[in-house]
Amino acid sequence: MNQWKAWLERGQKDLQIAKEMLEKPDYEHAAYMTQQALEKHVKSVWIIGGGEPKELSHDVVGYLVEEIQRDIKEDRFDSSVVPKEVAEKIAADLSKIRDDMRKQYSTKVAIWKHSIGIETTEVSGRLQGHVDAAEEFFKKYKGYESQIFIIRKAAKSRAASYAEKPSYLKQGQIRTVALQAIMAVMKLIVETLPHETYGRYPIHIESEKKNSIAVYAEQSSNLKKLVCKTGEECTYLSCVAENLAKARKK
Repeated sequence: MNQWKAWLERGQKDLQIAKEMLEKPDYEHAAYMTQQALEKHVKSVWIIGGGEPKELSHDVVGYLVEEIQRDIKEDRFDSSVVPKEVAEKIAADLSKIRDDMRKQYSTKVAIWKHSIGIETTEVSGRLQGHVDAAEEFFKKYKGYESQIFIIRKAAKSRAASYAEKPSYLKQGQIRTVALQAIMAVMKLIVETLPHETYGRYPIHIESEKKNSIAVYAEQSSNLKKLVCKTGEECTYLSCVAENLAKARKK
């Protein structure tokens, strides 16, 4: 079986497991499997775009941001879809929040809480800057929504047109479409990333005075929304991957 297809099918299974865990209920494992499902769908698209899954590891955001920035620098990023300067700003903001999450526990917690609908309360001065970093990321990203919509729509339509008329393809275009499709879901990748940790382990959340398992149970309705949103984006990525695979075969 093709690598991209194997990753896609594993991602689809993970998403189904996440939905089943919601019904049990087993909320923390539902959260973890949701993160895993999105990551594997992203890897599937990346592979069909010419990448290797080992290149991504779990640092999906970091590696792909570097690839986006490299494409921009080398004039391979399609500026007809989104202005180069906008793509550069989005990539820079993604890079910053990725670094903040890796270095600062409180930033990662703030991202995690945001993803399941918990408003960030006042924290000590020492931690406030880290929490502000998370809030600033989402505020900035909201300003990019129109551009992200354009990127998303273009990637899907181009993948479909290449599947029908692969003669339209030029060197590097499949890679470009794959990167654009992934870029369109980067905000969700950031939001789900902390669940790889908090969904697997009963981590004490100081601000909530309880562990992550208890918090998931309290926020089950918001977790269901996150699973639903992830399912929609996985369907989107699956569609792009399937069409790019067709284009490569013809």
